Amino acid sequence: MHTAVRYLLFFMLVVVTTTTQADTGEYLIYSDSSGNIYLQAPKQFVLIHGEVAIPLLITPKNGLLKLAKSGSSWQLTVLTPSQWQLLQLTPGSAIVRSISYADFDGDGLADIRLIFNNGQPAITVTGLTTIVKIITPVVTYLHTDVLGSVIAESDSGGNIIKKTDYKPFGQNSDQQ
Repeated sequence: MHTAVRYLLFFMLVVVTTTTQADTGEYLIYSDSSGNIYLQAPKQFVLIHGEVAIPLLITPKNGLLKLAKSGSSWQLTVLTPSQWQLLQLTPGSAIVRSISYADFDGDGLADIRLIFNNGQPAITVTGLTTIVKIITPVVTYLHTDVLGSVIAESDSGGNIIKKTDYKPFGQNSDQQ
């Protein structure tokens, strides 16, 4: 009886501890000397029942991701656990300011958004439980006059997308 209680307490401790880690959903971020960014999902707890129960922590699908800068875009690669083991990674990333989790694409599943320190556009990694992809938002720059009214919008290449003229007293030239 005493042994059964001990196994039960051990099982409860493992489940509670692991469930707390697995429920956070927060990826760990790493970088390498080439400037690549790596994301590692928290491991999931699996208990294999048998004569002796064996607790395992496994990496979820799409749990090991590599983001590599190629020109002006980012390339995404899903890594295997053996590929991950071969990497010499440094915890953290000097170019990532923050990482946030939400349903950015409206599919009902959590996505990851990376905000960079160097002013480049944020990227969103979606489809973490299915087909993983990167969404790069379109950047629009707003140009204002001395009073703060938006008089033009341009794209990242400096091309004017929209121009707005104002009449005296703030009336838009398109308004009558």
